[in-house]
Amino acid sequence: MATIDTLNGGWTFLSASNYLSYPTMPNSIALSDINLPEHSEVIDLLKRCPDIQALRFVEEEYLIREGDSSMNMFLVIEGAFVVEQEGSLSEGGRPRILGRAVSDPYTPIFVGEMAYLGGGFRAASIRSSGRTDSLALNPEHLDSIIEEFPALTRSLCKQFTQRLSEANQMINEYQNLLKMETEQLFLEKDAVLFNQGSQPEKLFQLVQGKLVSEKDGVIKQLAAWDCPKGLIEPAAFLRGDPWPVTVKTETPAAVVAISGDSKLAVIRNFPELVADLLK
Repeated sequence: MATIDTLNGGWTFLSASNYLSYPTMPNSIALSDINLPEHSEVIDLLKRCPDIQALRFVEEEYLIREGDSSMNMFLVIEGAFVVEQEGSLSEGGRPRILGRAVSDPYTPIFVGEMAYLGGGFRAASIRSSGRTDSLALNPEHLDSIIEEFPALTRSLCKQFTQRLSEANQMINEYQNLLKMETEQLFLEKDAVLFNQGSQPEKLFQLVQGKLVSEKDGVIKQLAAWDCPKGLIEPAAFLRGDPWPVTVKTETPAAVVAISGDSKLAVIRNFPELVADLLK
């Protein structure tokens, strides 16, 4: 039976990447090399979509890379993989392990369905543990699955529900841990967080997506790992100085907005960061 073990909480959306984008490439294998039960819906799917490619990943090869924007995904037929996240959530310079999963031919696991359903940049990497046999799917393949293959669709919906549950759990734990007045914002592209010269009323923390900052005509792209703890211009917020730049979303983004009334709570929860910023 396929199993998924999520560790440490966090935004654990499993998101796909175009494997052609990376120097380490899996081996293309014949569909006959994929181990499938006789009455598996996957067999009918392969007949319906003969362009689906079978891929075999070996130890340490990546199915998915954090930060990629591809909408492709995988159906892992057999094998094991690790879900990990780099950037501001890394531990001691190493990627943070969010979860591990094992799949078997009777209960294959979709990897990267959020790319099709939600879009945006990939929030985590998926690394093969040992040999992993999978099918590379594009959005058209997933359309066929949803329209024609009920068992696979039920599996997909179950996984999607689990992702949403994990995301909601993360938000609740985040609020309880920081004990600050916060608001979760899901912003569209080109939404302005703040303008240069305006007075900070809230502190923003980027969770997922891309931002751009602009000052005197100089534009800089920002991801969560480019900012301390994902916090956008925290020094201005803590000092009460005007915002030094204008910041807006470059892609749809998930952002936590921390109330100005919670400034002391920010200091309590990020003492080392605050001390470094206010030197």
